[in-house]
Amino acid sequence: MTHDLSFGAWVQQRRLALGLTRPALAQRVYCSPSTIKKIERDERRPSPEVAELLAGALAIPDPDRLPFLRMARGEFVATPLAAPHLRSLPAFLLAVDDDARDDDARPVAREGELAWLAARLDGALAGQGGIVLISGEAGDGKSMLAQEFVRRSQAAHAGLVAAGGNCNAYTGMGDPYLPFREILELLTGDIEGRWVAGAMHSTYARRLWHGVPHAVQAILDDGPDLVETFLAGSALLARAEAAATDQNQAAIARLRALVAQRAQRPAPSALNQGTLFAHYTRVLQSLARRQPLLLVVDDLQWADAGSIGLLFHLSRHLQGQRILIVGIYRAAEVALGRAGER
Repeated sequence: MTHDLSFGAWVQQRRLALGLTRPALAQRVYCSPSTIKKIERDERRPSPEVAELLAGALAIPDPDRLPFLRMARGEFVATPLAAPHLRSLPAFLLAVDDDARDDDARPVAREGELAWLAARLDGALAGQGGIVLISGEAGDGKSMLAQEFVRRSQAAHAGLVAAGGNCNAYTGMGDPYLPFREILELLTGDIEGRWVAGAMHSTYARRLWHGVPHAVQAILDDGPDLVETFLAGSALLARAEAAATDQNQAAIARLRALVAQRAQRPAPSALNQGTLFAHYTRVLQSLARRQPLLLVVDDLQWADAGSIGLLFHLSRHLQGQRILIVGIYRAAEVALGRAGER
């Protein structure tokens, strides 16, 4: 905490650095999100009990705990705490308040299904990864159910990273691996489109962005063939450079060389599918060792053969992994087939 950073501003930055939403932090300190909001805006001081809980929830190191508690009481501290470390953020995420994106609970009259999904996620968090499927007819709330499940899961689990992809009714089989390309793009920081569309809360967008250096390292170590197949090399490099830290400059140099090399290689269709599947799987496993993953694939009834093959491949390699994949599809259209024939 520095003299030009108020106690409330420091708490907010520390919360964001940990990837916590206001509701998630409030739950940990047994108060309301509005109380956290007022503390962060310096509109009120936390009670001694709440200050103690905040110190624990924000993982304040023991040497800094007493100065933190004194600052919470409004006392002068001769040696203030250092400001929380926040990686550089893209311009569209700078100075964004949580209030800019709604994170309130949505009314979903399917608490039984949500509880069942939450139990599956608990298993994945314990290392029992897997795939669950949500089926139904058009307009019956499948996607809304999945969205609410993702929202609740991210609010409840500060380390959880969520990403999703959609199959396309129009391109269908002509757009290979589309949902899995979208998922990997999100995991490597391609978040601006969804942010601008209002489909992503600021805290979760930051959570994805802060994971970019680790995702780049995973691509380099475990999935180099995904560059220029699942990921456009130049765009990946731009995001990696924007999210770079002092510690991963060597990885940036390696990625720059890989992108240049991949620009000269055979067309993606000439690559072995088994190799691509193995690389994609290893990258997800590498990321999940750092933070658990919740991945959603929507409109599977329109999936191309490659995406179905990759989904099946992943299903056989999730045991022991902190990965849960949620697939959503319309059962009737799967039964009829793409041409409307059984």
